[in-house]
Amino acid sequence: MKKKIKSQLEILIGSKLSNIGRASNLFWLEFGDALSVIRRGRTQELAEYALNIQCSWRITKDNQILVASRDFYCPKSEWRKRGF
Repeated sequence: MKKKIKSQLEILIGSKLSNIGRASNLFWLEFGDALSVIRRGRTQELAEYALNIQCSWRITKDNQILVASRDFYCPKSEWRKRGF
């Protein structure tokens, strides 16, 4: 299963991160160029790919955790720019 997931996600490597967001405990990442899609008679701008995550996760850089799923449940604090 892990091998299959990894092979499916490889298409995202090197893709432009175009948007991130959340709704409750669902976190999403959008990758690639914007596409115009007509849904129910309305034009929407969507990314080529979207990754919806609803489990524990973390984003790291140089072996340091930059942000993780549990951060949603912490009080707001001052945030230093870490050179994304």
